[in-house]
Amino acid sequence: MKEDRYNLWLIRICGLLIIPIILFGIKGISYAKYEVGIDSTEPATSSSPIQWKDKDIKVYITKPSMQSGDTLIGFAYKWTISATSLTYTIYNSGNYDGFIQATDAAKYLISLSKNIINDDDYNTLRYLHVQTVYNVNSLGDDKVIGPFNIDNVVKGVSIRLPDPDDPNKDLKETRNTTITIQIAYPSGDIATNGLYLNETKSIPSEGLPLTTTSYTLQNTDPGEKSIYAWFKDKAGNVSSPVSASFTLSGAVSIDPNSATIDLSKITTINFTIRGSEEGYTWTIIEEKDKDGNDVQSGTIAEFASSSSNVLTVTVKAKQPGSFKMKAVKGTDTLTTSKITVIQGYLKGDADGNNQIDATDALYVLHYFVGNISADQLKGDCDVNKDGKIDATDALYILHYYVGNISSFD
Repeated sequence: MKEDRYNLWLIRICGLLIIPIILFGIKGISYAKYEVGIDSTEPATSSSPIQWKDKDIKVYITKPSMQSGDTLIGFAYKWTISATSLTYTIYNSGNYDGFIQATDAAKYLISLSKNIINDDDYNTLRYLHVQTVYNVNSLGDDKVIGPFNIDNVVKGVSIRLPDPDDPNKDLKETRNTTITIQIAYPSGDIATNGLYLNETKSIPSEGLPLTTTSYTLQNTDPGEKSIYAWFKDKAGNVSSPVSASFTLSGAVSIDPNSATIDLSKITTINFTIRGSEEGYTWTIIEEKDKDGNDVQSGTIAEFASSSSNVLTVTVKAKQPGSFKMKAVKGTDTLTTSKITVIQGYLKGDADGNNQIDATDALYVLHYFVGNISADQLKGDCDVNKDGKIDATDALYILHYYVGNISSFD
């Protein structure tokens, strides 16, 4: 008798436990059942980087079949960079990107703007999370769609041509036809053999290893040269070309090929034939004034040494403008690029008349008390090098003028 009563109570207790299990089990089944379907995605989901130039990501979902008594309301969605399913709390709190109202349509479009993915790189994965909303506050399971791996055109690339004699400086002029190069690119996002080099703006058909450190010129004619570089990333995007330039001198050439002469600092300059031991006859040509007008020979510069049958010649600059040097030996003619002559200002030459006197000290005092502006002072007037222009600088200028000091150095 006691055993029958014990069995009866056991059945009742088990029944109480089974009811909520059944209820929660049904609820769980309904959640999974109401997960949306995928009609198509553009582009197709992939963990490998793909090109997707200037387009939105588009995902077309299909609605689930509803059980009797449940009413489909719509779909809440959120874009993330994680495949981990989102909790119901995120959707319930309204922390989602958008909501689509259910209609009679067979499929629904959810997109991610091209403006948002414009800077995505090969290692950025995006996922779409969609949750069915039904009845009043009921939510289906989180449907995760992805990944979408959009790899945009590679950025942050550059090329530099270091000077072999001083790697901290850029190459300006050389006779070598094999040029040292330094490239920079974002780590990890360049394809194997994804470096392309050329002397024109036409990208070559074959790429080079990223370990490439030199480039041999195809066109060895002397003159201005540029080396262009393109970079292809893992998705096949190719960067815009970057470039670096220099002057290729001939086997025999004039050194320097170009120069700027500041009359406030120097008035003479030497030109030398490099690559030959025989003398040349020199001529100053194409003299122009500072406005670019042709002037009479000897106006801008003149020889300060012998100019016949010599390797080196000294030229004296006379006034602002420009000229070129020509050297001739038999049928061999060499010509420089433009040599520019400027009229700078001596240190302390406040009024810019190429001499330092009491007037310059007066100019500095006028500036100090605010009568004239800084751009009205010509030469560098911080002659005592304390980082400011004041009465002390005017005093230094006067000391220089009367001979108490010999320089401002």
